[in-house]
Amino acid sequence: MICARLSATIKVFRSDNAQEYKDKNFLAENGTIPEYSCPNTSQQNGHVERNHIHILETVRAFLNSAACPESLWGKAALTAVYTKNRIPSPVIANNSPYEHLYGDLPNYDLLRLFGCACFVLLQPHERTKLKLRAQLCCFIVYGIEHKGYRSWDPISKRLRISRHVIFWEHKMFSSLLGFQLPDAVSCYFIDLGVSLFPNADADVVLH
Repeated sequence: MICARLSATIKVFRSDNAQEYKDKNFLAENGTIPEYSCPNTSQQNGHVERNHIHILETVRAFLNSAACPESLWGKAALTAVYTKNRIPSPVIANNSPYEHLYGDLPNYDLLRLFGCACFVLLQPHERTKLKLRAQLCCFIVYGIEHKGYRSWDPISKRLRISRHVIFWEHKMFSSLLGFQLPDAVSCYFIDLGVSLFPNADADVVLH
């Protein structure tokens, strides 16, 4: 990706002694010099370690503030990195990593509150003229391959990818079990025992 999108090469690859980074042939073929920290000496890889701790602390804050289960830690980590890359840093003259890399300002209007309630527009084949046009979901991660948002739908038990989303950032999704529509005979969560979030071992399907 670095070669294709940025027309650049990785000159030095520094890491710990994890075996997944030991493919020296691949590095040599691409002209990259490998550098490894000494065994059990994480201090030599301090910059990466500090970033790793920062991401983990952000993930913990996301999950706790949104009352989301640990099974969503991966999505929280992606959201944490996405946000971190768009925050100005004093290390690079108060520019964000995104701006420093691409030369453009990030679009801050796209940032949303992790774990908030949102309404995702249903596809035409998923509704009739008399049915609801949107599904109440939980926003958990930004689209990487898509220009949209990825939200958890507890009814169909899948991640919905859409750019047509209305956010309720004043409400956490975890607080809306049994949420009733005003002046309506139906509700979003008919079964009050429905599991709002995926289980740790459940397969998450994208649609």
